[in-house]
Amino acid sequence: MITHAHRTLLTALAVILVFILLAAGAFYFLKIPVPLFPLESGTTSLPEDSVRATMVPESLTSAQFTKTVGMGKIVTYGIEEERFVIQEDKTLAEVTQFTGRSFPTASHPVLSTNQKFAVYEDSGKIIAINVTNATENVLGEGTHPFFVDEFTTGRFTEKSIVLTNLLSGAENSIAIEDPLDSSAGISVSKNRALVAWKSSVNESIVVYNVTSAGGRLITRHAGDATSFAIGNRELYLVRVKEEGTEIARFPFALDAKDELIYTVPKSLGITGLKIY
Repeated sequence: MITHAHRTLLTALAVILVFILLAAGAFYFLKIPVPLFPLESGTTSLPEDSVRATMVPESLTSAQFTKTVGMGKIVTYGIEEERFVIQEDKTLAEVTQFTGRSFPTASHPVLSTNQKFAVYEDSGKIIAINVTNATENVLGEGTHPFFVDEFTTGRFTEKSIVLTNLLSGAENSIAIEDPLDSSAGISVSKNRALVAWKSSVNESIVVYNVTSAGGRLITRHAGDATSFAIGNRELYLVRVKEEGTEIARFPFALDAKDELIYTVPKSLGITGLKIY
């Protein structure tokens, strides 16, 4: 015979079971962010290499996120199995793999898409490496080198982008009205068609279409971005806020506006983004 006390106990157990099922459903279906490991009493931030990455847009799943720590050291995060984890910088790792050399981040090394050439910066000059025979060639003065295609590299000078064909040695220049803010770096799209940088004059983000034949202005964005990254069809803006690091998307369309697409957890301290 079920007594009143039994009914009360069964009701309480049923209520507890409902709460457990609701919590499990919220985690699996709504993807509410939770720590991978239980936090100690009084802890308010998650371990930096185990922060849950939920509701991340597809365009950012292969991206890398960076922060600068003491003495200019860069910590790089990527997303693996819905977690932010510390990773090796993909660009540096690729250059090291094919050249057999290690480069500091400040030298801005980059590899061509066919893995036959690399370029890097050293003491205000840009140097090209032939990966096949390990020979080097000083291209000239400049900063922040990049590749336009398999054999054409670009470098920034005070008032221009200088393009060099690494096979023929031929050069031509693209005059630019917005000088590069070297401290902000540059960003090159995955398809190598677009180059973005911050103007040292008005701090706007400038986007150019650059080919081996020349270049043209695509857009200027006069926002308050902490940093930026360029995709094949849009500009990504990084803004450090009190609640976390916001990533906004700015498409190249008439009357386009910023669209907030993700907020990186504050505990990571992210200030930069690289699109791959």
